[in-house]
Amino acid sequence: MEMSMRDYLRLRASQMLLMERDIRQMNSEMASQTQHPELKQMLQRHGDPTERQISNLERVMERLGGHLGPSQNAVSQALMQAHRTFMDMHPPQEIVDLHHALEADEVEHMEMSSYNGMMQVAKQLGENDIANMLQDNLRDEQSMCGNLESHFSALMRAASPVMVTR
Repeated sequence: MEMSMRDYLRLRASQMLLMERDIRQMNSEMASQTQHPELKQMLQRHGDPTERQISNLERVMERLGGHLGPSQNAVSQALMQAHRTFMDMHPPQEIVDLHHALEADEVEHMEMSSYNGMMQVAKQLGENDIANMLQDNLRDEQSMCGNLESHFSALMRAASPVMVTR
């Protein structure tokens, strides 16, 4: 049987749901490992938007007919493994905090790209309710990305002496 655009959207939404669940766990790990107060708070507060995004994706899946595809998201699994490998290197705390901000920003950009693409497919299919749910998720990711990026300079300044002296 040939894959339809609706099936393709269902596959992408299934994989995004799995990714959001994995990222929820990864953000929790990063928040517990972070000492920079504003970054820690951002990572902790992003839990609520992530829960909304998961709920939206679950509703999208209901509308599209349920899960389609593998039971794990290979991308988010690889990101989690890379995170744990980095932490096994025992970097100084200032670099851990900087790394968490950069890592979270990278994930936010991937999520924004995915939501934008799925939103376009949903609109093309005339699934405006689905497109609106995906738009809500995209806005959450854009907000988190902006918040993270506004702290890069401070995190770089905190990590700079460690990078030079070690």
